[in-house]
This record gives sequence, C-alpha cells and structure tokens, in this order.
Amino acid sequence: MAKKVVWKEGDVISIQVRDNLFYLAQMLKSPYLVFFNTFSSDNQWEDIDLNNESILFFRGVTRQFLKYAPMEKQKQIKPRAIKDYPKRWLRSGPGSQRLTVWQGTPDEMEVVTLGEEGFKLIEKDIFAEGFNQEKELSSYLKGPKHKELDLYELDSLGVYPETTERLYLCHKFKKNVDPDKDLIAGRPLPREYKSYFQAIMS
Repeated sequence: MAKKVVWKEGDVISIQVRDNLFYLAQMLKSPYLVFFNTFSSDNQWEDIDLNNESILFFRGVTRQFLKYAPMEKQKQIKPRAIKDYPKRWLRSGPGSQRLTVWQGTPDEMEVVTLGEEGFKLIEKDIFAEGFNQEKELSSYLKGPKHKELDLYELDSLGVYPETTERLYLCHKFKKNVDPDKDLIAGRPLPREYKSYFQAIMS
C-alpha cells in the first residue's frame, strides 16, 4: 500500500491496521476523517456502498499520521454524503499525569498522558472559519461516571500508530472504543489495550 496520499475532501481511503486488517475512511475538511465500521482482510472492496455502512467515529488526524499510516485511495468507492457532523467534543485538560495501569500484574506499565483535570465538553464546528468558533459547555468532568464520555469523541488529533491500534481494538471488541478516554476517565482497562499504550510510550 502507498504510505502517503494527497488530501482531497470526499476521497475514500483504506487504512492498513494489521497485516490482514484494513478499514475504510473518508476525507472531510482537512484534517478530519470519518472512519466507517467497514473492514476487509484483503483490501478488496467490491460492492461497497458507504451509505449502507455504519460510522465508527469522526477524528482529526496529524500530518504524521498521513505520512506513516499505510493507506491507499479507493477511487472506485463513491463517497458518502455526510449530513450529520459532530458538533460536540471532549477536550482533555492540559495537566500531564503519569498513571500506572494493571498494577501488581506482569502487564504493569506506566503511561504518561494529559487530562489530569478530566474533560470539558465543548462545541466546535469543524467547518467553521476564523477565531472564537468554540464554546465550552461544561466544567471539567472527572472520573468515569459521566454520560458524555460515551456520547462524544476527543477533539485531539489522532497520530500513528495509536490511531491504527485503536481501529484494531474497535474491530476486536466489535464496537467503538477509545483507550485514551478510558485511561483518563479512570475506567477499568482491558488487557487488550496494552499494545495501544505501548505505542504511546514507544
């Protein structure tokens, strides 16, 4: 697969997550992608209609992700006309923290992350231009017991290889999961997250 593509709004790309796992995404306004819950074991996408596929999540990505994540444009796939874009996001607090996960087990490790204060719910239109386009909708939400955690995505930009590891975990758990969000919120962490946190700390 090609490792670099030129951004063009509306283009559909496949992203290689593991040797035999590929996901589909669509380019929106740079740097945002919409990731579909649509995967293949051989990067073949015959008869795919994205209007019939479920959306996994929306996420902005860095130039580093575009440079290093193995991806390929799928010109034969018609882009989906997205009508409902997310307007609300979670923003982690700026304070850094060093957290020990799976303490006292052979998998114990330390992970450095932001979000010591928790998350703020914000309103942001990814198509808006200019300054002062964001609005804070809450004070910091700390701890795991907030309904907003399962309703909204983090507004930080996805990098490589963490984003591809997240896609792998979504496939493994058969649902949208976000190890970053679970870690900062203090939720129980499945051992399957280990490869994700190793990617962060590498």
